[in-house]
Amino acid sequence: MKNRCFHITRSLLFLLLFSAAVRAQQHPVEIAVQQTQKASKPVVLFLHTDWCNYCKAMQKTTFNNHEVKKLLTEDYYFAKLDAAEKQPIYFGSELYEYKPTGVGSGYHELAAKLAEQEGEAGYPALLILTPDLKLIFRYNGFLKASELAELLREVKIKS
Repeated sequence: MKNRCFHITRSLLFLLLFSAAVRAQQHPVEIAVQQTQKASKPVVLFLHTDWCNYCKAMQKTTFNNHEVKKLLTEDYYFAKLDAAEKQPIYFGSELYEYKPTGVGSGYHELAAKLAEQEGEAGYPALLILTPDLKLIFRYNGFLKASELAELLREVKIKS
């Protein structure tokens, strides 16, 4: 009986510790925000969805371009955010969460807020933010690698 209680207690403790560790993992957006506050680099956020063909095309072409990768790595903090992300995300001092809209569907509040332009969210969306999270640039739509590289160089010069 004591042995059984010990195993149950140990299992419950393991589950408790495991669940705490799962939430301790930060979302890449949270990490980028923390890093930019330390090193004072702009943040580039790419907002996408699984169902968006233009989003998939940008990930395969634009973000695989050598020059774009180099600029994003050296001069910016870069993070991607799926608009249907289910993990809560702290951005600035606010917590944003997933909002279900039906069976198997919903949206993340942060993605909707950041991608919104003229009252509607459009994907893909690319945002460049100052280290204190003020918007420098937002574009909803596909960007070629050459266009994004030029934009990143321009923002770098002005920063």
